[in-house]
Amino acid sequence: MRKDADSIMEHILQSAHESEIIEFKDRKTLGRDDIGRYFSALSNEARLNDSESAWLIFGISDSGEIHNSDYLSSVESRNDIKHYVSEQTSNGLSFTGLYEYFVDGMRVLLMEVPASRIGVPTAFKGIAYERQGDSVCALTDSKRMRLMYASIPDWSAEIIKGVSVDDVLDSEAILIARRYFVKLRPERRSDCESWSDEVFLNKIGLTNKGVVTHAAMVLLGKSDCSYLVPDSVLAMRWILRDQERTTLDNQMFNIPFIKAVDELCGRIRNLSYEYYKGGSLIPFRMDTYDTSILREILYNCIAHQDYRKREFITVVEYDRDRLVFKNAGYFIPGTLENVLSSDSPSSYYRNAVLAQAMKNLGMVDVAGGGIIRIFKSQIARFFPLPEYDLSDDHVQVTLHGKVINQGFKNLLLNNPGLPFEDILSLDAIQKGKRISDEVSARLVTKGLIEFNGTDYEILSSVFGNQTDGVPERQEESEEVPQEGSENQAGFKNSDYRELVMDLLRQRGPMNKKEIVEALSDAFPEDYDEKRRIIKVQNLISDLKKDGRIVTIGRTRNACYSLDSVR
Repeated sequence: MRKDADSIMEHILQSAHESEIIEFKDRKTLGRDDIGRYFSALSNEARLNDSESAWLIFGISDSGEIHNSDYLSSVESRNDIKHYVSEQTSNGLSFTGLYEYFVDGMRVLLMEVPASRIGVPTAFKGIAYERQGDSVCALTDSKRMRLMYASIPDWSAEIIKGVSVDDVLDSEAILIARRYFVKLRPERRSDCESWSDEVFLNKIGLTNKGVVTHAAMVLLGKSDCSYLVPDSVLAMRWILRDQERTTLDNQMFNIPFIKAVDELCGRIRNLSYEYYKGGSLIPFRMDTYDTSILREILYNCIAHQDYRKREFITVVEYDRDRLVFKNAGYFIPGTLENVLSSDSPSSYYRNAVLAQAMKNLGMVDVAGGGIIRIFKSQIARFFPLPEYDLSDDHVQVTLHGKVINQGFKNLLLNNPGLPFEDILSLDAIQKGKRISDEVSARLVTKGLIEFNGTDYEILSSVFGNQTDGVPERQEESEEVPQEGSENQAGFKNSDYRELVMDLLRQRGPMNKKEIVEALSDAFPEDYDEKRRIIKVQNLISDLKKDGRIVTIGRTRNACYSLDSVR
């Protein structure tokens, strides 16, 4: 409409800048197919940004400077482009209007692009487009799904008629919700205490003027009232399995989910994890899993579950190994990379009312930081990073509970400032995944990986002088004798240490491989290569901790020498 174009033109004259729905062009002409692709992209972006229209504007440069444009200067040419676009786009869409303006004698042309129809992306010649920065490219799956989901009513906002808060909501769950609210906003404690349940629930968005929503039932509903939410399953289940995938135990958890989350987390076996740092003889201890992270993942499952699929939210615990969380529903951001590489949150949520209420209680982070926190928690434990399986319209998150690569662990342990992008790439390597040539070259240059002839291998490189990258003492098999006992060759552990010392006195600095080879005749006959390496590694670690030897170099080929100070 002309009045909308007037408003846009006034806005441009005051502060000219492009956005997802405003594109400047200062060139004289543009091919008809280029116009069609821009039309598709801007139409889709208008819908994604909840705008009725987007604008393709000729006569203004990217910097906002006004240039004279004679593009489509005749009525015939303007009618022709409108007709062409209408023929080539889905649903027969075309420009709402084309408007001429003159600023200091210079012509500016505004082309108004209507938003795509609800749930149907606008395509040009069979291909739907989007804007990415200054470029126009094919519509990504994440934006396509957002456009499609925009046509689906918010399931969590639906109301349950004929019931009251007292009838169907759990009073203890409401008290827990109040505690969450006050913890997030301690300055409003007195206000919260003065509110009735109805007022409180209205304020956090779980009820609508006292009417109970599906969102309220999910978080606070009485377990025996779940039947009031039709065609859905309001339950979570925990399953314990061994490494052969045999089920050892299981339990079901019904609504209210605000209580069920802590109950489910209480079933997870969260053993202490020990590690040595900085040459310390005293181990540091931490829980295998950060309980706040376990809750965060479950909260995300609850907020983003597609309850229409009538599936359980599932947590499978593989004893002393890993946890696997699974919920139904397409991953809204599209890919994990979209979350890790972007600081901006998603503009669409499957259960908007539920997600917003959980945000109001401090349960979820709709600003997009929750997944990053999960990754940082694993980094703090030196464990493999979380794995996201987004196939088959489900989201499955695997949280590892043990080290799978000592080199990766040592790098995290000794390098707290390692860039996040490097950690992501190193994690891919330890899991046998491919990385680009550019990334591998960067990691090789940094001394973090090396090519062993068939694949890349993580090195225990360090920055600074905390350690040489030799891992802390590793577990030896039960047959290896303890301090003071004798093995098949008649040596005690103290004897082995003296042998290492004698070698270094006689030959000077040696690397680990050379020490293993030199001691080969001293090991029991049943020691394979792996056990010999572990044995020498532990001897080196002990001698370093005792101050008997020092390290020369910082790579996996570092050498060891007697401490000249001693």
